[in-house]
Amino acid sequence: MTAIALVGLPIAALATSEETDPLPMLSADDSDMADMPMVSADPEREELDDLAARRADVLEDGTFALASALEDGSALAVDESDAPGVAQSPSEEQASWVITHDAAGYVVIAQASSGRVLGASSSSRPEGSRVTLGAPSGSWAQKWVAVPEGGGVALVSALDRDLALDASGGSLSLRRHDGSAGQLWSPIDPAQLADGPENAPADPLAQAVPAGTYYLTSSFGGGRVLQAADGSSVGASFVSGATAQRWEISYDAEGYATIVSRLSGMALAVEGGSPNPGARVAQSTLDGSLAQKWVIESVSGPDGQVGFRLRPALSRTLALDVSAGSATGGVALRALNGSEAQTFSIVDPSQLSQPIPGTYQLRCAANPTQVIDVATNSSANGANIEVYEDYGGDAQIWDVWRNDDGTYLIKNAASGKALDVAGGVAASGTNVQLWQKQGNAAQAWTIAYDRAADGYRIASALDPSLVLTVAGSATSGTNVVIATDTGAPTQRFLLDEASYTPPILNTIEWIGARWYSEGRQGNDWMALVIHISECTTLSAIDNTFLGTSETSAHYGVSSTEIHQYVSLDDTAWAVGYWTWNTKTVSIEHVGTTSWPPSRATLDRSAQLMAALARLKQWPELVLGENVGIHKWYSATSCPATLDVTYLVSKANEYMGNGFTYKSVDDGAAKPTLSTMASPTPTALIA
Repeated sequence: MTAIALVGLPIAALATSEETDPLPMLSADDSDMADMPMVSADPEREELDDLAARRADVLEDGTFALASALEDGSALAVDESDAPGVAQSPSEEQASWVITHDAAGYVVIAQASSGRVLGASSSSRPEGSRVTLGAPSGSWAQKWVAVPEGGGVALVSALDRDLALDASGGSLSLRRHDGSAGQLWSPIDPAQLADGPENAPADPLAQAVPAGTYYLTSSFGGGRVLQAADGSSVGASFVSGATAQRWEISYDAEGYATIVSRLSGMALAVEGGSPNPGARVAQSTLDGSLAQKWVIESVSGPDGQVGFRLRPALSRTLALDVSAGSATGGVALRALNGSEAQTFSIVDPSQLSQPIPGTYQLRCAANPTQVIDVATNSSANGANIEVYEDYGGDAQIWDVWRNDDGTYLIKNAASGKALDVAGGVAASGTNVQLWQKQGNAAQAWTIAYDRAADGYRIASALDPSLVLTVAGSATSGTNVVIATDTGAPTQRFLLDEASYTPPILNTIEWIGARWYSEGRQGNDWMALVIHISECTTLSAIDNTFLGTSETSAHYGVSSTEIHQYVSLDDTAWAVGYWTWNTKTVSIEHVGTTSWPPSRATLDRSAQLMAALARLKQWPELVLGENVGIHKWYSATSCPATLDVTYLVSKANEYMGNGFTYKSVDDGAAKPTLSTMASPTPTALIA
């Protein structure tokens, strides 16, 4: 972030394609422009225009019923005299509304049968005015801004951003926007107004899979698995084998499935209980409501294989979808389409012939009290590997990552260093040690489940006949080697799920930011972007992101602290180029062009970068691949004098790679603004 740089999403960019060249941004070099005050003739209108543009994708164009959040089953509808209001169980004709957007992003709501438009009856004194239907006029009184709120949508009047459509008392009016149930609406298919408990099937539904614990995996996006995330959210992540990715399926007497997270004990549910296209799917406390019930159906997948589809009991026309649309940023309901994003494999953990990449303890099958351990909790190259009684320490927790060739890298979660065959000697009895990651056969392992022994066989890629072996009785302190496979219990291991949180993540303080966008418009972050803040304190960065400057980053780092401003699941307004805002995580550093960040600041940031890379299972950080710098994305000098090469090298050291000094010079390998106009710049991660 350069001083006074405007690095957020330009309003006009919301409607442009990825092929559009980046709009010019103010930077520290634009001193003449920066000194010019920005004055608006109508700041309130400008603020509403900005809100409409940013929220244009909250509601889709189409014909919908607008269900009220009032707990009486009501929806926006016209009565016998065609006056608008709310009614319980209205007919499809009464409750059908055509939603469109004007060129600026404002919402227009027309009654489907008459074409008349919903609007405030008074534009001069709007607060408290009735909302009626009238001939289309294009006036501000007939325009709205859809704002996501409380699991529904608030319809804010284009007359005054502090007023919203309110159904309290059964009539429609403009009232002070307070987020109450009478101001929240959910767009649904009008045909779904008849869906509900009274329409449950008379006969029990068939159980497509037996009750039990499962992974729910999809081939969409390279292989995603349904995952319980922090709080009440639900995501779709790459398979890791973590408890957060395991779900308990059970059935009620009618055959509806309830799907409960093994991590949180909460049920998979339609958020807000209003099923409509784009509705978020979240976790909620188990209550037996219809919002927590699902129909599991056997279907033919896109590749011809048998898969499963999960439909909410509340709707016949929607399905669970992991494509992470822009309106939600996570798992959502979408119209049935038979795509990969809606087709799941439901996998019993015991059926896995190979482990899912993740974090584990490696427990000895011969004596399950003993686990693979780094002797003396060392992180040094050459530290000995042994078995030791399970005490849950960092020396006993291992990240098991799958390599591109199908072999596995097994590395200590704390140090990042790998299980290594000493000297690369493929001979029975060769010692196994800890060593920084090299990416060679001495650190590659094949892992396959041996059902006869009820444990995993872990063989060296140097020679598949040589397997990980406890060299003696499985008691604390016994050495670990590779040896010829005899099928002995001391050569088989159980992989028990474990967790490890890098200490640096426990030091992060959540601050929040005023300017950011929910979700990532279907993208996932794939690179870290380095910034210099042009601020001398972390509190100055805080004030910038909480103030009026339309900019933000995910993290800010000083020599002693890390602050977080935007969730990793959301888009920071950071790099001045919208597509790459949605694909990156931005890290600001305390420092200026004339006073660069200290080594202590860079070391703290390097620990953060290493922790983020571990989340992505990146074996290495490489500048120009999964690490970028701000000036590659927009016209700025940022990160100026910050020593990026040292920072990346230090992060690799924290990842167990050693201090790998790799840089991108000013030659052809460096991304340019012209290459950034492409959705997949060749010099950055695709």
